[in-house]
Amino acid sequence: MGCGSSKSAAQPKPAKPSELRTYTMEEVHKCSTPDESMLIALEGNVYAPFKFMAMHPGGGEILARAAGRDVTIGFDRNPRHSENARNMLKRYHVGVLVGSSPTAMSSKLIHASTEGDGEPIALNGGEDPIECPLLSKKQISPNTFDFTFGLPSSQHVLGLPPGQHVRLIADIKDSNGNIETDVTRSYTPTSPMDQKGTFNLVIKVYHRNTHPNFPDGGQMTQHLDSLQIGDTIKVIGPQGAFEYKGYGEYASDYGDIIGKCSKIGFVCGGSGITPAFQVIQAVLANATEATSMWLVYANQREGDILLREELDKLAAEHPSRFKRWYTITQDIPEGWQYGQGRVTQAMLEEHMPQPAEDTLVTACGPPGMIEDVVVPAFAQLGHAETRVVVF
Repeated sequence: MGCGSSKSAAQPKPAKPSELRTYTMEEVHKCSTPDESMLIALEGNVYAPFKFMAMHPGGGEILARAAGRDVTIGFDRNPRHSENARNMLKRYHVGVLVGSSPTAMSSKLIHASTEGDGEPIALNGGEDPIECPLLSKKQISPNTFDFTFGLPSSQHVLGLPPGQHVRLIADIKDSNGNIETDVTRSYTPTSPMDQKGTFNLVIKVYHRNTHPNFPDGGQMTQHLDSLQIGDTIKVIGPQGAFEYKGYGEYASDYGDIIGKCSKIGFVCGGSGITPAFQVIQAVLANATEATSMWLVYANQREGDILLREELDKLAAEHPSRFKRWYTITQDIPEGWQYGQGRVTQAMLEEHMPQPAEDTLVTACGPPGMIEDVVVPAFAQLGHAETRVVVF
């Protein structure tokens, strides 16, 4: 069978269960032309909504951009959608979705708590924090640790879409012994989004009196370093204005599709690797997605490269889809095969995808590197401002 229905009835009747067929997300994705063949996926169901375009309250263009996509996350997060919106779509119901993808998995998680389907999610998307106990802490470099926090049950998943982050909240004692309440910092977990029971944060701890410009060190990172096994931290999320939805689609904070790409470049510095790593994991976990990715990752020393083992493994397993380039500024080891020095425009020209309508470039790292070097270099190289994302 082909894509959507081509029946000419102006007001189709809801399909009977026996009339529904099964679709994979790959099949839905092929039906991306905004005509009678178009399909969309929503909450595990498939719809052929072309005849609804003229009636869509937000305009037909929104549905046209959704053709061939799983719109569950955006649909759920858009405050303009009500239960009536779902009822209006029932007339255009043509099938059910089978199989999984990073987008479908994320959609499944988002709706688990309300529909009883799939894994329960821990994050509620609001301002009510969840309490997460520290289960383990592993040192991976002199000042960097992999913290494992527990979720409400062994079946819960965090429920964080790729590209988004969580906010940690804590009451922290300063160097004078005074308590500052509700200190917040944002971090991106490094664990796969379908990981059950726990989530991981890889964090570099900035201690007092180690940097002349920051004599007090990192307030939240030192607090995390001081936690004992069993101590809890408050967590809120998902948060962030960028979300990777799968198959090259990226979205705004309400989930509305704002772009599509087939190539993604990531420029990261230090702990700025974590949001990039989250997206890289999600893309490469989907064997049916063809998106290609490039990474330039800057640090001071080789030992500072976070997630090095994981990045090298992904590059080895997916050589045609993921290429990485490290650069360091100090203590260059003998036999070092990557870059030396700070990120430059010439480095980005060589190790990033070329500017194009289907290229997205992103950056996350120290403000000086991003604002003074990376963003201006992208502009000089010809990347359109609308296709540059700073995490």
